[in-house]
Amino acid sequence: MYIDFLLEESSERLFKSWFRVNRKSFHRLIKLIENDSVFRPKGKKPQTPVKYQLATFLVRYGNLTGTKVATTLEISEGRLWGEFLHWPNKEERAELKAESYMNRFPGAIGVVDGTYIPLVDKPREDPMSYRCHKKFWVFNMQAVVDFQGHFISYDFGWPGSVPDVSVWKKSHLWLHRNSYLGQDEWLMGDKGYALSRYLILPYDEHELRNQDPQVTSNRKKWNLAFSSQRIVVEHAFGRLKARFAYLQGIRGWDLNSMHKVVESLLVLHNLLIAFGDLPDDIDGVEGIINGDGEDCMHAGAAFELSRDDSNNVDHVRRVGKLRCENLLEFWLGNHM
Repeated sequence: MYIDFLLEESSERLFKSWFRVNRKSFHRLIKLIENDSVFRPKGKKPQTPVKYQLATFLVRYGNLTGTKVATTLEISEGRLWGEFLHWPNKEERAELKAESYMNRFPGAIGVVDGTYIPLVDKPREDPMSYRCHKKFWVFNMQAVVDFQGHFISYDFGWPGSVPDVSVWKKSHLWLHRNSYLGQDEWLMGDKGYALSRYLILPYDEHELRNQDPQVTSNRKKWNLAFSSQRIVVEHAFGRLKARFAYLQGIRGWDLNSMHKVVESLLVLHNLLIAFGDLPDDIDGVEGIINGDGEDCMHAGAAFELSRDDSNNVDHVRRVGKLRCENLLEFWLGNHM
């Protein structure tokens, strides 16, 4: 069978063009999933070998024009989900903060952003709410990634007309922020979000105008350095869509199935990043990826702010602005 030729005899380039992963990663994935209960026969008829099921899944969701498959791997419902797609625990967040401290952004543990997931078919219910400003049907997906490009939180299924800031304010992460983020911890965002102690943004245009020239210069330098760290989320979205072209145009209208598939692809993305298997060498992906991305403990303590569940917009922004100014002062002290 041609599938056997692809799996066993094809060149590395041909293998990855079909399955979107290299051969070594493919076999490592098989080892991780082959003993899962989903692959045990439910009756007398034996299941298709795991390698064929995995290959079918990767071809189906790695290509825009893949045909429907008989079996979908339930990666999102198994142990891989908890191991490779989860919010970092206290020890893991400490490692992330150590990394961000080295980059002079103490307390940062990740970057949040939104992306559009295009829909091929017009939604059946309230279709205009899924029409984005670019005039096509989309879901809005919001995610947080760490500084290696692993997805650590996500919200999927919001209509495309809902802006990022609204998705963020309704997300489980924001509504339970004190449970997920310590007093010295925060995320990086872009200007589409609202400033708070938990979410720090670059300085806006009006904050750069009519200022002392040195203040303006310092803030512009901060913005440039901030953006160089924040771009990791854009690269993560780009690599996810480049590897799994299914996300460049989803067919159908079964939201539950879409949710399971997207979650499975996020798990696979994180696994493959851990394997060191990037999609950058797959033909035609460069444009997608680029958008056509004890000192530490003391530093963290300096940026702690009192716990606060206030939903008063002015208060939330005021506290966020204070943290932003403190971070800028620290950054300047380590760069000037």
